[in-house]
Amino acid sequence: MLDPDHGKLKSPTLRYTQFAKAINSYTPEGRYWNTGNYILANASHHPMHSPSVFNFYLPDFQPIGDIASADLVGPEFQIHNTKTSIGFINQAYNWTVAERLLYHWQGPDPYNDRIVNTDVLGYMPYSKKPEVLLNKLDLLLTNGQMSERTRNLMREQLTAYVSSSEISELTNRTKAAMFILLMTPDFAILK
Repeated sequence: MLDPDHGKLKSPTLRYTQFAKAINSYTPEGRYWNTGNYILANASHHPMHSPSVFNFYLPDFQPIGDIASADLVGPEFQIHNTKTSIGFINQAYNWTVAERLLYHWQGPDPYNDRIVNTDVLGYMPYSKKPEVLLNKLDLLLTNGQMSERTRNLMREQLTAYVSSSEISELTNRTKAAMFILLMTPDFAILK
């Protein structure tokens, strides 16, 4: 829906679970569970971890700006601030560029055996052509509602990578596309 009065900011946990379900992942240990402490620390949100009995935000919260001027409410914006915005960007970087989707507490190695990795290589066939990759990510992450503005900006960035079949270039293009898309309003706003 393109109605500017329709939609809401997805909670950080919902953005995380949407990405986790959309992306292929793997772990040598076969453990796919997550404590969620990284989301809580970086985005101030975690299921069943509300700071008060009134949940994470008040139902009548109005962020300063266009939403308040239109006399609309946006409760989810109450926990969206400079700390959580940067925290989410850091998390998205870990999921895409660093290819680390989940962390868990069990495993013989205190760090390496506790990681669930994203399967960026699974998206390589799509990354040979930026438009094909954008179409795939549009379906997975923005429910086929990527705006033309976002598509054009991303297309411009993705075509900056050398158009070749080299694995390193395709990997970089894929990671960049995923990371950039996770920062857009198209992904963050549920319509």
